[in-house]
Amino acid sequence: MTYIRLLLRVGIKVVDEWQKCLGYVRGSNIYVRGYLDLRVWSLRPRA
Repeated sequence: MTYIRLLLRVGIKVVDEWQKCLGYVRGSNIYVRGYLDLRVWSLRPRA
């Protein structure tokens, strides 16, 4: 019983960290995309 409980606790911790990591990657991807869009927009010659 305790072994299963320990396994569950570790699993929940791993999933939590994984979700945090995913959220961070997603956030940084949005940031990078926005930065690149800004660079392209500023480098584009004004019409």
